Amino acid sequence: MLRLLAAAILVVSLAMLPAYAQGSGEVAGRYKNARTGLIIDLPQGWTGTDGLGFPIVSPTGMVPGGKWPAVNMAIMSTGALKAKEIWQDPEYSYSLNSDAACKELARNYVLVAKVRASEVVKECDDQDYSKTKTYAIATRDNIIVIRFSAESSNDYDAHIAAFEKSVGTLLLYTAIDMKAAVKKLSGMHGVLHKVAGGKQATVRIDTTSSISDAELGKAGLSFDVAGKKGIRGVAEVSIGAMASGPYQVTIDGKATDDFKVTRDMTTGETLLSVNYGHGARHRVAITGL
Repeated sequence: MLRLLAAAILVVSLAMLPAYAQGSGEVAGRYKNARTGLIIDLPQGWTGTDGLGFPIVSPTGMVPGGKWPAVNMAIMSTGALKAKEIWQDPEYSYSLNSDAACKELARNYVLVAKVRASEVVKECDDQDYSKTKTYAIATRDNIIVIRFSAESSNDYDAHIAAFEKSVGTLLLYTAIDMKAAVKKLSGMHGVLHKVAGGKQATVRIDTTSSISDAELGKAGLSFDVAGKKGIRGVAEVSIGAMASGPYQVTIDGKATDDFKVTRDMTTGETLLSVNYGHGARHRVAITGL
């Protein structure tokens, strides 16, 4: 219960971004938000409130101060400028909120409202079980997160179709490509690198760093990164047809869990993003290719 409450207040995909207040009335049926331009038909029969600063609905209802529903859907948002501040912070970490009891079941780019959005499915199996599915959609001015949570796998299976049907009704006329928005707001630029070694290939790397000495062999892909101290160090490698996994990443020979793997279901691409510190040259190595 505590994890679900905290997760509903936090925008999971953006590592703790605040939601904007929208009112304190009952929420049901068609939901509209003038600030973000979002229009969505909430699951039929689900009711709730926006008294927490964002709309949250449930098949069993939801009122401020009442019992937290075992199944719920929440819609949260944050400004693009705030997302930029977070994503360019040198201390930003993919593993910041890692939990040994939790595992990511899927992380994809998919089409929502006719544009590319991110999709994450996560399961936490301890004394406070939860299973969640989260979509994040970008607009010119905001990042919008639509999140479904359940306190049991049976509840998740029983209600996920209603959630997906609701997401399918989303209208967002100012929506833009989430993949491109992440790169832009993170300060990344794309470079094509011809890699040497046992294999010959051209690899695309989107990064905030300068990249050099890229090599691709039986052990995997490795390259040097360097950049100005005080700027977040991140590189996203398009590993495409090389992908098989599971993946391991090392920085200067030491294993790190500060990376994520995203499947782009719109292109068939596989992307691996890794964080590291700037201020010194580092050797990044990716195995499992």
